[in-house]
Amino acid sequence: MKNRLASLDVRNFTSRPFFDENTLLNPDACYPKISVVIPSYNKAKYIERTVLSILNQNYPNLELLVIDGCSTDGSLEILRKFERFISFLVNERDDGQTSAINKGIRMATGQLVAWQNADDLYLPGAFAAVVRMYKMNPLCDLFSGNAVVIDADDNIIQQTKFIRPTRRRLLLEGYIMTSQAVFWKRSLHEEFGYFREDYRMAMDYDFWIRCLERARSAYTDQRLGAFRNYGETKTAMIGNTVGAHEVNEIRRCAGIDPAALRIRLSRWCYRVLRLTRYILIRELSRI
Repeated sequence: MKNRLASLDVRNFTSRPFFDENTLLNPDACYPKISVVIPSYNKAKYIERTVLSILNQNYPNLELLVIDGCSTDGSLEILRKFERFISFLVNERDDGQTSAINKGIRMATGQLVAWQNADDLYLPGAFAAVVRMYKMNPLCDLFSGNAVVIDADDNIIQQTKFIRPTRRRLLLEGYIMTSQAVFWKRSLHEEFGYFREDYRMAMDYDFWIRCLERARSAYTDQRLGAFRNYGETKTAMIGNTVGAHEVNEIRRCAGIDPAALRIRLSRWCYRVLRLTRYILIRELSRI
C-alpha cells in the first residue's frame, strides 16, 4: 500500500520536539481552530509522547487542554515542560475519564474538537488531513480516519481498516471508528449533549450513535491515530466485558436486538463488503 507507515515513523514522530514555537504561540485565524482534550491520570510513562504527537503536527491554530486527575507519578512535572503550548492545564480530582473529557470539551473554543488518551498518539499529518476533510465537506459534522494499534514501545502490531461511519453501520457492526482518529464540530454538543458519564467504555459509541441520527460524517483512508495496547489500559482490564455490555445496551435502546439472526447476517454482510473494499484499495494502490 502506498505511504505505508512503519514503527520507526511513529517513534521518530514522538521522540523529540520539532515543532515551530512561533507557529504554535501565534495562532493563525485563517485555519479552523482544533481543540484537543487529553484526559490524564498517572500516565507519566507515555504522556510526553502523546503531547508531542499533537504539538509536532505544527498546526497553526491549536488549543491543547490537559485535564489531569491529580496524578502522583510525575506526570505534572513532564507537562510543565510544555506549559507554554498548553492552553488549559487542569490538575484536580474528577469522576474519571469521561468526566475529564466533558470538562475539557466544555472549556474548548475550537470549531473542531477531539480527545486523545494520555497514552495514545496522533500520527504524522493527521491534523492536515482532518482540515482537508473539513474544508472539502462543509456540510459534514464528524471526521474520521484509520488508525494503527501500537505496543508499549510504539511498535505497530495491527493496522485497522474502517469505512465511513453511519448510524446504521455503527448499530450493526459496532466500532467502525476509534476515538484516536475522530474529530467533530464542537457545535454538535449544543444539539446532542456530552458524553454519558455512566458509561465506562462505550461513551464515544453512544455519542456517535446520537449524533449520526442527524449529523453527517466524512472519512479518509489516511491513518490519523494510534491506540496503545498494553496490559495496564482500561481496555485491557475491563474492555471486553464492560464494553460489550454497554454497546449491546445502546443497541437495544436503539431498537436493535444484538442476538437476532437477521442482525448477525447483516453484520457479516457489512464485514464482507469492508474486506472486499480493503482488497480493492490494496490492489489499486499497486497500479
